[in-house]
Parts: sequence; C-alpha cells; structure tokens
Amino acid sequence: MSAASDMVQAEQTYSLSEIAEGLGIPTYRLRSWENFYPVFKASRSEDGQSYYTESDISVIQRIAELLYKEGRKSHEIMPILREELGQNISDHKFADSKFKAGEKAPLIEELSKENDHFRQENAALQEKLEEQEHQHQTIQAELSEALSILGQENAKLQTELEEARKYKESFNSAEEEVSRLTTELKCAEELHAHDKDVIAHYNSVEDDNKNLRMRVQELEQHQDLSRAKRQDAEIARLRSGLENILSELSELKKLFVS
Repeated sequence: MSAASDMVQAEQTYSLSEIAEGLGIPTYRLRSWENFYPVFKASRSEDGQSYYTESDISVIQRIAELLYKEGRKSHEIMPILREELGQNISDHKFADSKFKAGEKAPLIEELSKENDHFRQENAALQEKLEEQEHQHQTIQAELSEALSILGQENAKLQTELEEARKYKESFNSAEEEVSRLTTELKCAEELHAHDKDVIAHYNSVEDDNKNLRMRVQELEQHQDLSRAKRQDAEIARLRSGLENILSELSELKKLFVS
C-alpha cells in the first residue's frame, strides 16, 4: 500500500449530517457552499452518502468565519480562499476528539448563536409579513367597499345629470314658448291700439254725420220761399258734403272689417 493511500485511510471523514450538527450550519447551506465555492468537494460512498475530510471541514469553517464573523460578501470569498489555500490553514482545523465528541469550538458556538439570531429574525419577519398580509387584506376589503360605494354614487350622479339635462331641455323649450307668446302679445297689443284708433275715428265721423243730418233737417224745415234757391244750393252743398262723409265712412268700415 502506498504512502498516499495510507494518508487517505488515516484521515477521518464525516457525513454531511455530522458536519451540519457539529458546525451548527444547515445541510442545504453546506451543499450550496460546495457548489458556490468549489474549493472543497465531498467524496461519495457506495451508498451515495457524502463524506468530508477534516481539510474540507477547515475550509467550511473558514467560509463561515469569513461570512459571519468578518462580514465578507459572497463575491469576496473565493479570492480570499484561493490566496489562503496556498498557505497553511491547519490553524482552522478541528481537533478530531472534540469533533467526534460533538463539542463546539468558540466559533461554532458563535455560529450557533448567529443561527439562533437568524431564526428569531426570520420568525419576527414572518410575523411581520403575516401582519402586513392582514393589513393588505383589510385595505383590499376597504378599497373594494369604497369602489362599490363610488360606483353607486357615480350611477346616482349619472341619473341626476340625465334628469338635469332633461330639465334644461324643458326649460329651454319653455323659454322659447314664452318668447313666442311675448312676441304675439306685443303684436296683438299693437293691433288692438290700431283698432282703437279706427273705432274712435269711425265714431267721430258717425257723430259728424248725425250733426249734418240734423242740420239738413233743420234747414229743410225752416226754409221759406224767398230763400228757396239759396237753401236749395246750401242743401245741395250739404248733401255733397254728406256724400263725401258717407264715402269716407264706408272706407273706414271696410278698413275696420278687414
């Protein structure tokens, strides 16, 4: 057997669950580190289980130290590991007896505290998320109710606007009717005033006619033989005037009748 194989057989290996328990790091995180930081690689047994050497554990511990203790960012880890892997990193190895016994080094205890802190923060965040979800549901319900009320108010407003439009149309129609009736009334008043003037003139002519008739009758009754010719001439003149008046009266009657 070669020296290399003897060294491999002498190096203790640990399963994924043993490392997770010993370091206080979840198994899913260890798997993600193996993919994200390809500086350690688990060996596979015949049963498909993953096993890690103490060197792998040292690298895992260093990654945890960089992330959680030194506060390094994920993209800073690989350059640091590449530089350090060329040096002796045995200071970061676990004592085999301690790891087997399940005892935690100070860094492991610190990581465990960090994990407890993260779990508490996660629980607080979950509680806050549930509270925000409840608030969101409450706001959604209030918003839905407000939108429903707004829709009802909008429908009511649309109805009122339609009624107002119809009222305005009726008002405009009534206004036009009032304007038309006002114009007709004005024309009627003007026509009535003209008719009053015609009637007054007719009555005046009628009075003159009566007076002339009476005058003619008086002259006919008191005429004597000596003044017969003169009276006849006067009567003829009066009759001529009477005929003119009657003609004018006839014209006025026609005007009044029309």
